[in-house]
Amino acid sequence: MSIEEKLKTARLPDTVLNDFKNPSIEESDVCVLGVAFDATTYYAKGTWFGPEAIMAAFDPLDWEDPLFGIDFQEKVKTHFLGLLEYPKTIQNGKIQNWSIQKIDSFSEEMIQDVQEVTLKVLEQKKLLVSLGGEHSISIGVFNAIAKKFNPKKVTIIQLDAHPDLRENLNGLKHSHGSVMKHALDLGFPIIQIGVRDQLYREEINLIKEKKLASAIFPCPTMPLAYYPVRHSFLELENFLWNGVFSLEAVDRILNQVKTPFVYLTIDVDGFDPVFFPGVGTPLPFGLDLASAQDFLFRLFRHFKEKKIQVLGFDVVEVAPQLKMNVEEYNPLQTISTLTEVNAALLTYKLLLWLFLDRFNRD
Repeated sequence: MSIEEKLKTARLPDTVLNDFKNPSIEESDVCVLGVAFDATTYYAKGTWFGPEAIMAAFDPLDWEDPLFGIDFQEKVKTHFLGLLEYPKTIQNGKIQNWSIQKIDSFSEEMIQDVQEVTLKVLEQKKLLVSLGGEHSISIGVFNAIAKKFNPKKVTIIQLDAHPDLRENLNGLKHSHGSVMKHALDLGFPIIQIGVRDQLYREEINLIKEKKLASAIFPCPTMPLAYYPVRHSFLELENFLWNGVFSLEAVDRILNQVKTPFVYLTIDVDGFDPVFFPGVGTPLPFGLDLASAQDFLFRLFRHFKEKKIQVLGFDVVEVAPQLKMNVEEYNPLQTISTLTEVNAALLTYKLLLWLFLDRFNRD
C-alpha cells in the first residue's frame, strides 16, 4: 500500500485549525500529520486516539486572534496531510497480547511511513506538525531530518517528564522510552526540559558518559531542602522549581542552542497532570503551563532574532480519558476533554508565534 493510500481522512475533516479549504502542500506554510500509534506503551493505553482527539478539539475553538482580530487562516495556510493508523492495542475492550516481534514490526512500519511523509514535507520546505500518538512517532521524523540535514546542525528540544534515553524498553527495538537515545545515536544535540529527577540507572550512566547534564532542565520532585545534602548527577542551577521557568533558566536554555536549525518535540506528560491528565505515563511535579508557554514564546522570538530555523514540532502522548469500552473517539464519551483541548490550543499558539510577524502589530 502506498503512503498516499495509508493517509486516511475519511473519519476526520480534511482540515486543521478549521481551514476547510485544506490548501495544497505547495500553497501551504504548514503540513499537519496525525499518527495513531500506541503499540509500545505499557502503562496507560489510548494514545492511539490522540491525533483524532486533538483534531476534534480544534473544531469548537475560535481561531480569530484576540489581539489582531484576524483569522489565523488569512495569514498562515495549513495543509492536513491525513492520519496514519496502525493496529489498536485495545480492541473490543481487551488489551492485545502481541509478541515483541509483532510490536517491533508495527513500529518499523510506522517509523518508515512517518519518515517518508516527513521527507516529502522537508523537500517542499514546509514546516511539519505531527500529532500523536505515542512518542516513538518522532523517530521517523528524526530519521528524515537526519537524511535531509546534518544532524549536528539541528538541535532537538524536548519537553517531557522522561528523558527517553533507554537503549530499549521491555525488549522492544523502537519504543517511546528510547526516542532521545535514537536522536543521540543519529548525532543530534539535544536539550531536555521538564524531566523529573527519577531516572533509570542506564540513563544516568549515559548522561554522565555523554556529559548531557548541562542541557537537562529537570522539574525536581523533592523539597528544596533535600538537594543540598545529596549529590546529584544533574546541575542544580538548571532545576525548574515548581515547574516554573526563571529568567536565568530561560537564558541558560537559549545559550544551549548553537545550531542553525531546531526541532521541538513535546510529550505532554512534561506538563503537570493538572493541565494534561490524559497521558500515557503521567508523573506529578511537572511544568506549569502558563510559565512554559511564556518560555516557548521567548524561545521562538529568540530564534527569529538569531535567524534560527524551526523545522517543525510534534505534540505527542495525548491519551484521551475515554469511558470504558469506547472503541472510537467521541468527546461525549470522555471523562474530560481537558488534555486534547490544551494540546490543540498549544499547537495553535506555537504556530501563531512562529508566524507572528505576518500579523499587523501596529
